[in-house]
Amino acid sequence: MSTNVDGLFVYRDKRNRVIYKDMFSKDGYIIDQNMLSAFKKYQNRYLAAIAIVALGYNFVFTIEIWTAIAGVVLVVLEYLFRSKFLKSCKKVENFDTSKAKNIDKLSRGRTIILAILYLALSVLLIANAVIEKLPTLALVLSILGASIAFLRALWSVNRLMKGAK
Repeated sequence: MSTNVDGLFVYRDKRNRVIYKDMFSKDGYIIDQNMLSAFKKYQNRYLAAIAIVALGYNFVFTIEIWTAIAGVVLVVLEYLFRSKFLKSCKKVENFDTSKAKNIDKLSRGRTIILAILYLALSVLLIANAVIEKLPTLALVLSILGASIAFLRALWSVNRLMKGAK
């Protein structure tokens, strides 16, 4: 079984099945081969909400309206993911990740590039917020985005350090 899905909470068990571990319930959900495409779309639900704010703010309305719209979209996507998609997957109670392998497809070179890009994104988000003198909500969102990007950069560096051992 080949797969082109990976991520922080995506594992392969001893039977080579793709399993998503829900960080809230701590349960695992078996993602069948025919469900991988839908799963990848749901994996990007947070990115979709952020993109809505970023793109919408550049064209019309205020940041507050776009943040509210993105919040509604995120709530709907999260509801669909948990109530429809995960319910259609076979559940593995209290999934133990120590007995599974995290699906990790990034090469060392790609991990280095990701670390640099996330670090650059965090710096640019803060610089843009300061230079543009953004309103309070936009400033908070920029700081939040920069913090997430910085944490992802640290995560990439940590992966490099673990791989070097």
